[in-house]
Amino acid sequence: PVFLNEVGTTDLAAWAKNRAQRPLFVTNRMQPNDLAYEVLYRLKLVDRPEVRSVAVNGSLPDHPAHGWVKRPAIWTKMLKALLSEPGGDSHPQRVGLYGLGGAGKTSLVLQVAHSEEILRRFRDGIFWVPIGPNPSDQQIERMQRRLCELLKNDGTNIHCENRGKYLNVLRDLLEQKACLIILDDVWRQKDADGFNALGKRGAFLVTTENHDVLRHLDVPEGNKCDV
Repeated sequence: PVFLNEVGTTDLAAWAKNRAQRPLFVTNRMQPNDLAYEVLYRLKLVDRPEVRSVAVNGSLPDHPAHGWVKRPAIWTKMLKALLSEPGGDSHPQRVGLYGLGGAGKTSLVLQVAHSEEILRRFRDGIFWVPIGPNPSDQQIERMQRRLCELLKNDGTNIHCENRGKYLNVLRDLLEQKACLIILDDVWRQKDADGFNALGKRGAFLVTTENHDVLRHLDVPEGNKCDV
């Protein structure tokens, strides 16, 4: 935003404290655009992103009840990893949950995705991609296309010849965006590859029963959670 060129960080923080509903805590690591977004949100000039589904029917799983147990150790570990800076210059942050079916992986990642910290960090969008055990190429391509259209958000219909072409479009759309992509219930490595397009400001959150999927996606050992 233009006004960041006209006032310093200290002045902007003071201005925000006078105008926002609650004080704005500014850290040395907060980037100018992140600070500007938080100020605009506090002034109710922009909204937090929603968690959006890339499923063909566009629906999310039912949100767990308020009394649902967060599993504090795993919750804290995921949040810390997702909110930290990625290890390399060009790779997004990667976090993975693995465990048997029915262990609550999907409920846990969606609870984390709806948390205030995550909604603030990934202001360009949070997208849930339900992969499943044996999707066809056509199913993967439909979800790739829907993700492309959600990211463009201009009513454009996108059609590519194959998943490789969709992947190239996703790379262009995601290169500079702070997005969280939730790859849920991934069984095969090749299905995850269809969405491996994030830039360094984004992050992956992956659930799987197959530990090899996390290894294939280069999820650091410290970012893996056994559920």
